[in-house]
This record gives sequence, C-alpha cells and structure tokens, in this order.
Amino acid sequence: MQTKSTPPRRDFVVGAALAFSAVGLGFAVYPFVAQMAPNPSSPRDTIDIDLSGIRVGAERQYVWKGKPILIRHRTSDEIKAMQAVRMEDLIDPVARVDGYPTTLPASDANRFAHAEPRWLVIVGLCTKEGCILKPVEASQPRDLVENWTCLCCASRFDASGRVRKGPAAQNLAVPPYRLIAKDRIEIG
Repeated sequence: MQTKSTPPRRDFVVGAALAFSAVGLGFAVYPFVAQMAPNPSSPRDTIDIDLSGIRVGAERQYVWKGKPILIRHRTSDEIKAMQAVRMEDLIDPVARVDGYPTTLPASDANRFAHAEPRWLVIVGLCTKEGCILKPVEASQPRDLVENWTCLCCASRFDASGRVRKGPAAQNLAVPPYRLIAKDRIEIG
C-alpha cells in the first residue's frame, strides 16, 4: 500500500535514469570542453621582463614563443651613432616593427615605436637562414655598426637590429612589446 509520503517506484526509476543520463552526458561532453583550454605545453603569449638588471652597454637573451629575444641596454653613444645612420646606407629600408605599417622606414626612431630608445628589443634570428645571432666578440674589431653576427652566413647587424653587411636582406624583426613601468616591459 502506497502512502503520500513515499514516492512511487516509477518516479525513483525515472529519477535514477535521468541522473545516469546526466552523468553520461557529462562524460561525453568533457573532452569537447577540455580541448578548448589552452595547451599547457604551448609557449606563453606574453612575458614580463624586469630590465633593471641589464646594465648600460649589456644585453640579455630571453625566449618568447620559442624565439630568442635580444634586449640591449644601449649606451648614449650607440643611440647617437644609430640616429646618425643615413637611410641610403641601409640594405633594408623597412623598419619591420610588429603592428606597424610594413612601409615604415628603418630609421632608428622607428625601430623604437613602442618604448624608449635605450632599450633595443629584437628577435635574435638571422633573417637569411634563421640562425641564432651571436654578439661580435671582444677579440674582433667591434664598432657601433656591428653588434651581432650570424656565424653561418656572416651577416652583421647594428645596434638598431638593422642588417649592415652580408647576404641577409632584411632587418631583424621587432616583436610586439610595451613599456609597462620604468624598467619593465611586456613582450607579446
């Protein structure tokens, strides 16, 4: 005999079937939802870099999205020398700053559209073969025109990241970055 306080057996079976179906649906939908999450092994979109430890005239290398990023704290002499370079002396007349027009001239001022000119931020890959650039060694004659070299093709790049000698035909790319504090930048 059934009373009002106990539910009929059919209601229990229907409720159990609905609960079982909901759990099954959850297990079926989970892979589709989980695949939309970012891959933890993929490179980060942005990196925050503290520049206070880079002394004047020095540089550091960082990795962003699998690419080497060179950050140089340029001296006032380097800045003056790079600003004095004539556009006619450049192999590549285009600035190659991410997010700016592709026809932007490669003047020193245009290579620093995102921050102040004492901080050079470039992708440290040779534009000919994609090799990682090395600083011109102290044992070699180093002037303000040649700061980095490609050991594979012997291309040379100046203190603005512009190609000055060798078979490379393009200036080094300037990644997207912004100055977020006096001595902090965010790349990406």
